Amino acid sequence: MATKIKNKVRKWGEKYLFNMLILNTLLVFMVLMRSAGYFHPFFEISVNFIVFLILILSIFLLNFNSRMMFFISLLFWIFACLIKLLKIDIWAERTAVYTFESLIVGLVLLIVETVKKK
Repeated sequence: MATKIKNKVRKWGEKYLFNMLILNTLLVFMVLMRSAGYFHPFFEISVNFIVFLILILSIFLLNFNSRMMFFISLLFWIFACLIKLLKIDIWAERTAVYTFESLIVGLVLLIVETVKKK
């Protein structure tokens, strides 16, 4: 079972290697733009915006479906619970926001997938 999953992940990684490079480059570029304060008086590039943009771009670049978005939401939720247990409340709240962002993206994607089937 583990080797079957490992082979699936390896095939997926080989197929989307260039797209992962693009996504990671965009992520680094957005973080650098945020730290430099680009567009600050007109549009603030926040961490929430960066996470939301990466979630949206992962749909197009990495072919994520609603199931994957719900899995990402679950990972964020578990991470938020662990951070809350460590009493780092501000990071737990921020991670909870990321949980809901990925959950919303997953729900919208599920609706789109359902409409496309019919």
